[in-house]
Amino acid sequence: DLPDPGVPFDSDDDYRAALLGFLRFIKLNLGGQTGQKVDAHWASQSAVLQGFAQFQTPDLVLREGQIAAGLAYLAGEVGMSCAAFVPETTAAPVYDIPELHAAAHEAYARDYLAFAF
Repeated sequence: DLPDPGVPFDSDDDYRAALLGFLRFIKLNLGGQTGQKVDAHWASQSAVLQGFAQFQTPDLVLREGQIAAGLAYLAGEVGMSCAAFVPETTAAPVYDIPELHAAAHEAYARDYLAFAF
């Protein structure tokens, strides 16, 4: 159940349940198992890159585990220095649930395989 637009969820548990339901829908939608077209807001990174490549192939794809080195490389390419990249390590409690991680991994399996996220 979703609250009315603009109204927050009653609890974190309600929010988690809605997010889990959405991820399950995304898995079906990305797999072509719904009647609704894939919206660009939740399209897979693989699909987005394929769309870009029809116009211009990307010069570089930064993967999560190599983002600090990749950003430094990009900054160097344009003659700039790069500030240290420090990823945020704390997850919001609503997202830090193995069931949500598993559902996201199932919905975006191709992206996890190709990009590690």
